[in-house]
Amino acid sequence: MLNILSLLINLQASFLFPLILKLKIVAEIIIIDDGSIDETVSQILKWRSKNKSSRLQIVRHYFNRGHAASIVSGLEIATGKYILTMDSDLQHPPQMICEFWENRHLADVIAG
Repeated sequence: MLNILSLLINLQASFLFPLILKLKIVAEIIIIDDGSIDETVSQILKWRSKNKSSRLQIVRHYFNRGHAASIVSGLEIATGKYILTMDSDLQHPPQMICEFWENRHLADVIAG
């Protein structure tokens, strides 16, 4: 299974969830909220409830701990054989996940 770790702050993830779920890949999405001060977590919980998605987990940092600490928090609960990290600001298009997934057997690490 693939785990997708997505780091966010202040509702960046609202764009990412629907895009990832449209992909034809079964994946568990782990959202790491790195100290959002808005309604990020409640919006994610509403979205998860509305879409009945058990594939979405949330790790919450109550203050901003930074990018590396967020990745570590996600890695600590990831259970999949493969792990992909992706910031929720859409710097990298979610469609790239398919390309990474298709090439997972070619290397130990794939970076894009």
